[in-house]
Amino acid sequence: MNFTILVMGCDRYLEYTCDLFNHCIEKYWNNHPKVYYCLETKDNPYYETIHSNYEVSKWSLRLVYALKQIKSKVVLVCPDDTFFRKQVNSKVLERLASYIDDKLIAVNLEPAYDGIQVNEILTLRERGKKWLSSMIPQLWNREKLIEIIGDKELNPRQVEKIGTNTPYNYGIITTNTTDIDFGKKKNVYPFAITEGKWAREMIDFCKNENIEIDFSQLGFCD
Repeated sequence: MNFTILVMGCDRYLEYTCDLFNHCIEKYWNNHPKVYYCLETKDNPYYETIHSNYEVSKWSLRLVYALKQIKSKVVLVCPDDTFFRKQVNSKVLERLASYIDDKLIAVNLEPAYDGIQVNEILTLRERGKKWLSSMIPQLWNREKLIEIIGDKELNPRQVEKIGTNTPYNYGIITTNTTDIDFGKKKNVYPFAITEGKWAREMIDFCKNENIEIDFSQLGFCD
């Protein structure tokens, strides 16, 4: 693999997401890249844990610290509630990662929703749009992501808007989304954990995966 995976987690959700994330990636992504898991103080028993203890308002500092512990040129940054739900096409991801350079610095894995299609798997997004620097699974030029964040103290939502003012290009996947299915549907919210609560669609998903979760502890957002 020509990239690694960085999961941005938090101590609060570890007991809810840890086993489910591991179950899904091991089931649906054969020979996946090395996984790094970023938490404040706790350890993930499955993956190498990077400890970066910043409050949510300074989440950008947590992310930059974690990125600096990784050496690969390209990193797939995921939130801890990214649960891969169908077999991942590694060849598609490797090809997307190969496009990333000093100009095209990121490729988003959500269903395409704007931009100009370059080929059967890549669309270039329009400059100046919001959410170019999305943290919902996105392949990144690791050094460029560190550069555009710098020493800014930003929460996750603020980080997702900084790409608007950068001179770089951003891509988004255009292939069939079953290649990388983590539950996100075009213009449909919420999914997985949203604003600290479960989406109800997770009930059937966990039932189908034979994963037991006490949903009452967080409750539901819808």
